[in-house]
Amino acid sequence: MKKFGAQIGVAFVCCILGFMIAHQLKIVSFQDTKQNTGMESAEISEELNKLSKEKSDLQKKVNELQSQVKGYQNAAASSGSMNKQIVNELNTSNMLIGSVDVTGPGIILVITPQNISSSTNNSTGQNNDVITGEDLLYLINELNFSQAEAISINDVRITSMTGIRSSSGGSDIFVGDDRISPYEKITIKAIGDSKLLYSALSYPGVLSSVPSGYKADYDKYGSIKIGKTNKVIKFDYAKPISK
Repeated sequence: MKKFGAQIGVAFVCCILGFMIAHQLKIVSFQDTKQNTGMESAEISEELNKLSKEKSDLQKKVNELQSQVKGYQNAAASSGSMNKQIVNELNTSNMLIGSVDVTGPGIILVITPQNISSSTNNSTGQNNDVITGEDLLYLINELNFSQAEAISINDVRITSMTGIRSSSGGSDIFVGDDRISPYEKITIKAIGDSKLLYSALSYPGVLSSVPSGYKADYDKYGSIKIGKTNKVIKFDYAKPISK
């Protein structure tokens, strides 16, 4: 009976998660349309406004479905030890793939440009003093090495599928599908053992990856919130191995 109840609980969760993924796929489709369109500026602006509203409506629906999922999880967890174990495993998986908001102790690193502007580019169109995607990757790797459990850059959740790189001219840094400017403040949040994460940033040479034209400030916090990713996590090629 307990096993049957666990299966019912998981079925509800999977069903609702399926709706969530369907809605998020629509969001990705809208973003692709925006990037590939060849319309005039006024038409693009109108289309962007329309897509922004549709994305907002879809995000509200996703949030509603996630609340329903949470309700099913709570109900399943209270109905038996087997269900509780399944819910705990599901919660861990959701945190690992970044599909849920998380909170906990950690550090916040703020990188602020000092007298850095895009007008200082050299003849190749690049600014040798500007922070790059590679610089941010190095910092993220140091935080991961220090057992960070969740990381975000400018509130963009970093997952195992988040690529970070500079644009060809160095005017932007891509964090997944999102762009951030190297000429504006960059905030990196990490949840984990705050003392360990703080020590990682304090280690000699770690912050030397930040160019001299930037000021890097960081501190420990007892509670930090990192939002969930709004990207679809799916596997087209990797499959689990059956025992």
